[in-house]
Amino acid sequence: MNTIATGNYICEKREAMGWTQEKLASMVGVSTKTISSWENGKSKIQHENMMKLADALGVSVVDIMEGKDITGLNEKEKQIIDEQIKELMKQVNDLNKITIRIESGGAEAMELATIAAVVAYIALSLAVYANNPDSLVHNALIVLCFIVGTAILWIGKKKVKQILEDIQKREGK
Repeated sequence: MNTIATGNYICEKREAMGWTQEKLASMVGVSTKTISSWENGKSKIQHENMMKLADALGVSVVDIMEGKDITGLNEKEKQIIDEQIKELMKQVNDLNKITIRIESGGAEAMELATIAAVVAYIALSLAVYANNPDSLVHNALIVLCFIVGTAILWIGKKKVKQILEDIQKREGK
């Protein structure tokens, strides 16, 4: 998708309808800054917004993606292609939502695992101490295992958090 051609096309269609950027933004559910960014070719249009934009402007998603009115296809063919593209876009959005839910669950799992590690450390320390209160080696090993385990969980949690932030940036949230 050529963002410059697409932006020019959006601007031409909007102006042909006598609409301001504000009016189009309210119809699509985005800010005027977003409309301006699209029209200037500075950003790509997210899937769900492209469908709303096509509906608002009364054009096909294919027209927006190409940055021009597509010729050589009759309206029926355009409609069929448009519906298929919209369905694919919905599926991509659904997959993104599932990915975010899974990764969010991963962050919660990491937090629970950290709590479990702390509880296990305390229980293990008490058990070792009760059986052999003078065993510094056992206690040192338990502390070392706890530190290493906690570090691994902490690194994992930070990685999951980074993945979530990357997804949110990619989605423009």
